[in-house]
Amino acid sequence: MNNFKKIGGFFLSICLLFVLLSGEAFAASAKVSVSSASGNVGNTVTVTCSATTSGTAIGGADITLKYDPSALTVVNCSSGASGSSGSVYYSGYATSGGLTKLSFTVSFKILKAGTHSISVTSADVYDYEAASSVSTSSSGGKITGKVPTTNNNNNTNNNTNNNKPQNNKDTNNKLSALQVYPGNLSPAFSGDTTSYTVSVPGDTTEVTISATPASSKSTVSVSGGKDLKLGPNEAKVIVVSESGSSRAYTITIMCGEAEKIQIGNVEHTIDENFKDDQIPTGFSRKQVTYNNRQYEAVTNTSGSLVLMNLKSGENTSFYIYNQEAKEFYDFIQIKFAEGKYIIPLPLNKEVAEFAEYETVALQVQGKRVDAWKLDEEFSVAYVMNQDGTEVLYKYDSLDGTFQRYNDIKVEDVEQAPVEKTWFPNEYYMYAIVGLGALSFILLIAMIYFIASRKARHEGRKKKAMKRQEKQKAKEERQREKEARELEKHRQILEEEREKQRQKEEKKLAKQRAKEEKKREE
Repeated sequence: MNNFKKIGGFFLSICLLFVLLSGEAFAASAKVSVSSASGNVGNTVTVTCSATTSGTAIGGADITLKYDPSALTVVNCSSGASGSSGSVYYSGYATSGGLTKLSFTVSFKILKAGTHSISVTSADVYDYEAASSVSTSSSGGKITGKVPTTNNNNNTNNNTNNNKPQNNKDTNNKLSALQVYPGNLSPAFSGDTTSYTVSVPGDTTEVTISATPASSKSTVSVSGGKDLKLGPNEAKVIVVSESGSSRAYTITIMCGEAEKIQIGNVEHTIDENFKDDQIPTGFSRKQVTYNNRQYEAVTNTSGSLVLMNLKSGENTSFYIYNQEAKEFYDFIQIKFAEGKYIIPLPLNKEVAEFAEYETVALQVQGKRVDAWKLDEEFSVAYVMNQDGTEVLYKYDSLDGTFQRYNDIKVEDVEQAPVEKTWFPNEYYMYAIVGLGALSFILLIAMIYFIASRKARHEGRKKKAMKRQEKQKAKEERQREKEARELEKHRQILEEEREKQRQKEEKKLAKQRAKEEKKREE
């Protein structure tokens, strides 16, 4: 009996140590947060985004921030980050194992007054040793844009100065001319009108937008007008005056006619203007071909399921797109525990087990789901889980719930005969067998950990280097794109200045000729 106690105590100590070590590993977590800032419209402010780990050293982080490009524009980013068109991307890694925090900064120029949110749309934080992601929470920040205050002269004898700021900075934030080629603005251009529509042929992929500020002291930025899709496309022209006030002109470019898709009795069109926070869990953006034209869509991790965003009236929703049959089906995502979900699919006629069963149309989340009817209460649906695996789930029509389908009955399973053992008490057998199995598993785990630690470390380094190379390539592409846009914008401004100079020279020559004529008379 004493020997049993000693053996049991030894294995119990090993088990407790294993549980403590495991608990410490599973306690690892991370938080991504963004600081806030404020300043006058036209000023540049800087915010800091930090990824902080608890319970483990940080190995790296991939973070995406979102902001309103009509209210803020990125001026500068610290190493590892780049931003444009409403998003900031960061990919960085720790150079040593003693760090618990990675940070980067982004400088924004404030384009208009108000409170503008900077949200965290995605955040992956990695453990230094295991090079695997840890549970991450996030909180965004905000930038407050203030209208610059001016002191007016209240002297009633100097009313002409009441509307002039004492700093004498120009407040004119209007355009004097706006043109789109090809196409004609509707309504006709006016500096006070900020919304326009332009119609172009369906095969147009890019338009040129020329905008001239009413004041030479104002700055103009143009976004959009490229990579046009069928249907409506949006472009913006932002004018910022010398004093910092801004005005936004919006141009809706209607490219041909939108692709029409008939689902039942309802006509839909493809809508590519969906935001990242509308993308279903487990899906990411992907270009998909429909009727020989590329569209923005989403796909799951395995790439086996494609969703396209369709619009009917004012409502938009994702639909399953069968690329082979070119057919669309209702999309429903039924979530269970964290990260676990199923998506009902059209019935697979190759499942021989249900070939003779009657089919029934279920109503789940207000949408149709086809299933095989078992009886008045239960039916079986053909679904895809979060791993991209196609499986069967049973639906309870009374409770409105799904559970994994298993048609094996208890009476079909053979019962194994119970054998007697030499142990004086069955609990001793359970304890010894359990501790022996646990000790064996622990021994294998320790051997695996020692043998693979170097491999994991090398894998982490390679992964970090790949992230860094990917980030460098992304930054290079962004710099090339910005350089091309800047050169194009500079050429347009040069052309406008040359026209203005020639016009002024003609006017001056005419004036000189008139003065010469007067002197001769």
